[in-house]
Amino acid sequence: MKAGSMEGLIGATMSMQMADTPIRVYKQAERKGDTATMERAMGYAEDMTQQAYDYTDMAKEELRKEMKEEREEQKVQQEEKIEEHREEAKEQREAATVQATDKDTVSISAEGQKVSSANPTPSEPVMDSNSTEPKTYTTDGSIIASGASEPTISVNI
Repeated sequence: MKAGSMEGLIGATMSMQMADTPIRVYKQAERKGDTATMERAMGYAEDMTQQAYDYTDMAKEELRKEMKEEREEQKVQQEEKIEEHREEAKEQREAATVQATDKDTVSISAEGQKVSSANPTPSEPVMDSNSTEPKTYTTDGSIIASGASEPTISVNI
């Protein structure tokens, strides 16, 4: 609750409590038969009651304003949450895209391209599809016989 609605509610309550006094005076004057006092007391009671209604109307109006502001604030917060969720989803998609495209690439330098064009690739496959024996290669690219007595290291890919 904000100040405006609090003021309205408190004002209405106090005005109704203040209307009790003229009503008591009215009842006492009625018992005594004093019509002039009864009329004055009723006038004061009427004024206090009217003031209470005015404060009640003020409280209602302020409460409407507060509710409207609260709804607008909730709408803004909801839109912020939606936007935040969209940003998170976008970041997740971008991260997934980066992971999917995050692969090693090979670039051949100019010197490598010269060597490659000087030594064309052999038309024979390096490994026969029927052969499952590992092969050992020398630094110049020739295959060493599989029965060699040297210690060998096999790498299977």
